[in-house]
Amino acid sequence: ATLTTGHEGASNSAYQFNGSSDLIDCGGDNRGVLNAVSLVAWVKTTEQSKPLWVAGKFEGYFVSGGRGYRLAIGNEYMNNNFGRANFGGSGSGVFQVSGYSSTPVNDGQWHCLVGVAASQSWKIYVDGKLESSAAGGTTNMVSAATRPFSIGGYSPPAYPMWMNGDIDNVRLYNRALTDHEIECLCSGDTTTRNRELLRQDEIVLFPNPTTGELFLRIEGAAFKAGTAQVIDVYGKLVQQEIITQGGQLHQLSLAGLPAGVYFVKVWEADQPVWLGKVIRQN
Repeated sequence: ATLTTGHEGASNSAYQFNGSSDLIDCGGDNRGVLNAVSLVAWVKTTEQSKPLWVAGKFEGYFVSGGRGYRLAIGNEYMNNNFGRANFGGSGSGVFQVSGYSSTPVNDGQWHCLVGVAASQSWKIYVDGKLESSAAGGTTNMVSAATRPFSIGGYSPPAYPMWMNGDIDNVRLYNRALTDHEIECLCSGDTTTRNRELLRQDEIVLFPNPTTGELFLRIEGAAFKAGTAQVIDVYGKLVQQEIITQGGQLHQLSLAGLPAGVYFVKVWEADQPVWLGKVIRQN
C-alpha cells in the first residue's frame, strides 16, 4: 500500500490500495473481540465492478465455524451490490450480514463506514447514518490466530477481495459503539453541513487548537436559547453551558481536560444545529 492524502487533507496520512495485491497485515490477535465488535474506516473509491475488502478478521465461508467479521463494499460471493457498504461475519458458524447501504460509496468522495455487531444484530452506518441492519448471531466471534486482521485485502483460496482506492483512520472496538459515538467519529469537516443547518446563522469556534480557553460566537440574534456541549471522542459529555441567545460571545473552558480531540455540539432549543471539532493542546 502507498501513502496518500487522508480524508482531512493531511498528506501521507492514509493508504492507497491497488485493487489486486496490496494489503496491511495487522497480525492474528483477536484484540478482545468476543461477543461484540465495532469497525470504523474512512474510504474513497470509484470501483464500479468489483467487491472491495475494507478491513476485518474473518476465517471464511467454507471454514468450520467461519468466525470473525469484515467491513466490505459489495458482495464477494454473489458478485453484486457494487458500491454498497455492508458489515458481515459470524459468531455462530453461519455467515451473517447487515444488509447493504442505500447510499453508494464508490463516488470518489471520502465516506465514513461503521459496522457494529452485538446483541444478535449486525448494522452498517455510512457517514454517521444507520443504513441497514439485520438479525444474526454474534456469540463468540473469536477467529483463529492464523487469520490476521487485514486492511485493504483478503486472500483466501475462495473469494479473495481487494481494495481499489484509499483507506484512512481504521478503528477497532471490542464493544458496540453508540449512535452518538458514531456521529462524533464520522463528523469530519462539518463546515458545509453546519451552514445548512443554521440557515442564516454562523457559528465560530476559536482559538482552535486551544491550550484551554475557548470561545463560541453565534453571529445572528435570531438564534434561540440553547446549550453548548463539549464531548470527548468516546461520546462522553464533559461540559455543558447555557446559551441564552445569539449575537453574543460565549466562553467555554477546556483547561481542566487532558490534551486531545473534542467536539462542541450546539443545540437550539431541543434541536442539534451544529457540530465542530476542537483540539486541546498542552
